[in-house]
Amino acid sequence: MLRKNQNTKVIIFDFDGTLVLSNEIKRETYFEVARNLLGHTDNLEKCISQTNGDRRQVFTNFLNENKCSFNKLNLLVERYTTVVEEKIMKLNLVDGVENLLSLATKKRIDCYVNTATPIDAINRILIKKKLRKYFIEIYGNYGEKDNNLKKIIAKYTYANKNYLIVGDGIDDYEYSIKSSIPFLAVGCNPNLQNLKKTNFYEICELIN
Repeated sequence: MLRKNQNTKVIIFDFDGTLVLSNEIKRETYFEVARNLLGHTDNLEKCISQTNGDRRQVFTNFLNENKCSFNKLNLLVERYTTVVEEKIMKLNLVDGVENLLSLATKKRIDCYVNTATPIDAINRILIKKKLRKYFIEIYGNYGEKDNNLKKIIAKYTYANKNYLIVGDGIDDYEYSIKSSIPFLAVGCNPNLQNLKKTNFYEICELIN
């Protein structure tokens, strides 16, 4: 838990479910793309739940479960990336996000994004939403969040209490525990229902 006046110097944000409420859209798009390209979605729910966000692995497992040819794997992944990106571009930011990012910039707090979204896609989205200017660096790609966090921390010599992770996922929370870094939960992920949720206006108050 972050305490007011803790001298936060670095904030590391998740993206999906944190800066935009995109988790359900990403899930629904798997079904849309599979239905349009293959005509069915048999066992897709199971594949999504087992792979935790890796779009290529979701479709690989889906094709394997249904004993389908893998000649459409790349097309499925590419179509998913295109469609989900278009949908996310249209989403509003979570209320208070720009207030916090502007305040962090004013207070010279370094901000990063650390997400499972592919790096090229997240950069396009942040540029389109005019958010890229707020972040020192963007880290993406499935399965890399732990390593990315270590890379960010390695840039500095601050005490652990001077970092802050803001996210909606159990993975973000677990990274913060392993790294002894303060964590603030936002969004509506039921996996974090036992944690006190905050919002971006409250985070502004904490770091101001």
